[in-house]
Amino acid sequence: YKKDNISYHFPALKVQVEDTIGSGDSFLAAFLTKRFQMQEGVQLEEVLEFAATLSGFVTQSRGACPEYNDEVINRFQWLHPIFNGAQKQR
Repeated sequence: YKKDNISYHFPALKVQVEDTIGSGDSFLAAFLTKRFQMQEGVQLEEVLEFAATLSGFVTQSRGACPEYNDEVINRFQWLHPIFNGAQKQR
């Protein structure tokens, strides 16, 4: 993503790959949903983190549209932190 001549590179989650079908679509859908819902004070990095999290969940699940809810995604994110305590970088 590029805005105001700033490029964003965001890591993918390290997950056990079960099925890659739907992983790219889920990233884009999560990114667009959060981006259009962006409230004041929400950083673009948070939007990217959500998109990477949902994509990682789909990748480690069977099928393009596994069932989930907020609780499932929150638990998945807790179990699979993107940064593993490392400082976020732009």
